Amino acid sequence: MKYAVVFIEGAADLPQESLEDRTPLETASLPNTAALARAGRVGAVLLSPEPFASTADVSLLSLLGYDPVCHDPGPAGVRAAAWGVQLGGSETALCLDLLGEGEPGGDEEGLARDSGVIGPGETSVLVKDLLDLWNCHVGGPCKGWAIGGVRPGRAVLIDTATADWSKVNTTPPECVMWRDWSTLTPHGRAPLADALEACVRQGTSLLRSHEINVTRREQGLGPALIPWLWGPGRVLSLPPFRERFGLRGAMFCASEEAAAVARAAGWEVDLLDAEDLTRITARAARAIRGVDLVCVHLHAATGPADPLDKVASLQQIDSRVVGPLAAAMEQFGNSDKDPGAVGWRLLLAAGRGSAPAPAQAMSPFLMTGAWIRSLVARGFSEAAAEASDLQVSPGWELMEYFLRSGMVGGKGARGRRAR
Repeated sequence: MKYAVVFIEGAADLPQESLEDRTPLETASLPNTAALARAGRVGAVLLSPEPFASTADVSLLSLLGYDPVCHDPGPAGVRAAAWGVQLGGSETALCLDLLGEGEPGGDEEGLARDSGVIGPGETSVLVKDLLDLWNCHVGGPCKGWAIGGVRPGRAVLIDTATADWSKVNTTPPECVMWRDWSTLTPHGRAPLADALEACVRQGTSLLRSHEINVTRREQGLGPALIPWLWGPGRVLSLPPFRERFGLRGAMFCASEEAAAVARAAGWEVDLLDAEDLTRITARAARAIRGVDLVCVHLHAATGPADPLDKVASLQQIDSRVVGPLAAAMEQFGNSDKDPGAVGWRLLLAAGRGSAPAPAQAMSPFLMTGAWIRSLVARGFSEAAAEASDLQVSPGWELMEYFLRSGMVGGKGARGRRAR
């Protein structure tokens, strides 16, 4: 049996006023996805269970069959692994993202926003100056923080102490955009949460008058004004997927974080250009001949962009990824009718990303292929998934259901069930 998974992070959404109170999935023309939904089953899955926020790392872990309660290292743990930052067993990593802010006196005053492209040199200077400030004026848990890695507008910080960050609640930057950031600062266990909040507020005061931001304003560029600390995490370590399910996997993605999770699971990884959907699909279709399962990880247009951008993104994914990949899988034959065929199955899931949504919101998915049939034809949308009798919670059990449900004659994946 051959398996394909398409995970579209950020595809599921809330109804949008600009789309006549429909979601992008309900608005987009997705003929290939619709055909797969009619031929298979549509359901809903809880990819981010309590107490987790809806973040990409938690959703992907769940989709790949790993219980995030046992295996989620936190966003900073995934970022550190993606960037090659080595963490000791007792060390904690923290994500630092440099955000912009609406201009004083304007309609967007006090609202977080994208700061634009900040070069690695500028980022390094700003992060170093922030650490100096925090060590001197915040102290406590912040003393001894080190820079683990820097990318444009982002950084990984390392706390070498043994503090327990598990009870500190932070908000992903995607959920802060175009909102009053001062109401979303870290909270939870004192003194750690208090220290993080102090770092954000004192750091904002420093950055507002920093010479780099003065120069950026003079050049008409967006200043980096809010040092957003979030997502504490530890070392990313997963039990091998092959030991758990008896299958060899390969990941095709443009996200370094998704690649890091796949590598930790023992998968082959092909990191590709997000814009080249045709190449991503071709590589996955070629690879399925030599492995048991391929996963294509994509992002729908997210953030404060016009919802029509997400509609257009979904339509491109349907025509350039979903349709061609399904056609490539069909070459393995219909094993529920032909005992000599290899057989295939395809799972498509629409993640909710980090956009604001109801707590623990379910995500739509569809399954199609060998021995998968539904008595009720459904479309593929949030509402259709909610109406389905196929509700998977916790979400990490979906992978085993996808691989093994309804199998006849022992053709399904073999492996031990494990958390």
